Formats: sequence, C-alpha cells, structure tokens
Amino acid sequence: MGVTLQEQGKLDEAIAAYHRALEIKPAYADAYNNMGVTLQEQGKLDEAIAAYHRTLEIKPAYADAYNNMGVTLQEQGKLDEAIAAYHRALEIKPAYAEAYNNMGNALQEQGKLDEAIAAYHRALEIKPAYADAYNNIGNALQEQGKLDEAIAAYHRALEIKPAYADAYKNIGNALQEQGKLDEAIAAYHRTLEIKPAYADAYNNMGVTLQEQGKLDEAIVAYQRVLEIKPAHADAYNNMGNALQEQSKLDEAIAAYHRALEIKPAYAGCVQQHGRHAARAGQARRGDCSLSSRARDKACLCGCVQQHGRHTARAGQARRGDCSLSSRARDQACLCCR
Repeated sequence: MGVTLQEQGKLDEAIAAYHRALEIKPAYADAYNNMGVTLQEQGKLDEAIAAYHRTLEIKPAYADAYNNMGVTLQEQGKLDEAIAAYHRALEIKPAYAEAYNNMGNALQEQGKLDEAIAAYHRALEIKPAYADAYNNIGNALQEQGKLDEAIAAYHRALEIKPAYADAYKNIGNALQEQGKLDEAIAAYHRTLEIKPAYADAYNNMGVTLQEQGKLDEAIVAYQRVLEIKPAHADAYNNMGNALQEQSKLDEAIAAYHRALEIKPAYAGCVQQHGRHAARAGQARRGDCSLSSRARDKACLCGCVQQHGRHTARAGQARRGDCSLSSRARDQACLCCR
C-alpha cells in the first residue's frame, strides 16, 4: 500500500503505511528502504539516510539501500560519501548499471570527467540500451568542450528513447555553444513539444533568441518560464538583460531586484557592465526519473566570462529489492513486495 500511495504522490500517507507495516514486521528491510525514498522526496534527507541505515542493519547486503543512500548523500553535497556508497552497492551487486550511472553523476559533479565517462561506459556495458547513461556521457563531453561528440551521445540517447526531453534540451545547449542558434531553438521547441512545462528549456530558448537580437521574443520566453516556475531567478535576471538592451531601464532594474529577492547570491554580480545570460544546463538522468539538483556553475552576471550554465542533474536511479516502480514525478524505484 505504501508504494501505491507514494506513486499517487500521497507521501505522508505512504510513510504512515510503512510505519504500520513495521509495527507488524519490525525487521522489514524493504519498508525502511521505501520509507527512505519517500522521506528523500519530501526533502527530509537526514531522516532518509537514517531509514537506509536501519535497512542495512537488518539486511547488510542490500545493494539498493546503498545506492539510495548514495543518491541522498549526493543531494546533500557529500560527494565522497555518496561515491563510497555506490562502491559498496557495486561490491554487493557488480552488474548494477544504475549505481555506475549515479557514480558517474557524482564524479562529474566533482569535475572528474574522464572517470565519470568511464563509469557511464561501464553502465552501458551492463545495460546497452540505457538512454540516461548516453545523455550523461553527452553532458561530460560537453563540459570537456567536445561538442560534436556530445551531440552524438545525445542522439544515441534519443535513438533509444525518442521522447527524451532532457536530451533534446542538452542538444540545444551544445548547438548554442557552437553558434548554431536556429538549430538550438529548434531543439528547444522539440523539448517543449515533449514536455510543455519545462521552464529551463524556455529560459535557454530566451537566451538564444536574445543572442539573435530577438528581444521581444526572448522576453516572452522568460515570461513563460516565470508562469511555470515563479521563483526562477535566472529568468528574471535574463529578462532584465533583455529589457536593458531595449533601454527599458526601470523595468530592467525591477527584474534584477526580483532576481535578487529570490537568489541573494546574485548580489555583487549583477552590475551589468558586461552581461552574460544564465543558461540552465544539461539535464542529467537516472533510471527512473528526475531528481533535480542544480549545479551552480555559473549564474549569470557581469562576473561570468561565458554563457553560464546551471547543470541541472536530473536524478539518480533508485532501486527497490524486488522490482522497479517507475514514477513520472521524482526518483523512486521501490520494492513492491
């Protein structure tokens, strides 16, 4: 029942169901594992980790619990600990493609791009039709400046999974870096056909339109971002840039102030002597679905020397013990026993 409630988004009720299961069967490792996934979805990361530890006290060789703990530690920014958890999962279950993919994400976040690519390739040796691993290889190659290779990897992901919005968005980012702006916009449009409420795709399209001098269209794109995600600081900041280019200074200042209210870290940056647009970066995928983590590699502002990217790492695969329960919302592969 807990898994069903979780799939319906009824997280408090799911946790209550897991507690009831544990009252009946106190040494129920799967219930603790699934409770950890649910707590992580609620943002209760310390409680989630405690649930995974309890799982492992009951069932020490539970690879999925180590993998899930790694995902949660990674969300806390504890990358070395996350990688150690993934290694422990792989000691127990060597052919664990999702754990290799997740480890690749953590290594990429540490800037260890060659090691990340090696981990993604290992995932693909185990699971050749793993679209998310190809997408993530594309991200790492793009960070290395290997844009043609990155685009090829994204296309490989799309051959496996044609309706893969993140891969299209990442292709758009790479094409934008290559200066192929019309092609980039076409890729963002394809992204939005698949996932209409994808705020970052609208933001990136706005940046590209702005590079083309299409300021009114860029502002419309930023407004669309804010309809979907009202607290999107980059969109306010980028809108301020476009308004400033149109000499609408009062409106631009109002947009910058709104960005600063949402994201005070812009303070000291947004001086607008040399402006660059903040582009939401490559989406990363795990096996089941998105776990959005922003990697603030470059907000925008006068102090960024390039078109900044936030690498939104979409999420690591979560596993349960007996089977996968794919969810369109967040990561949760739960044990359904």
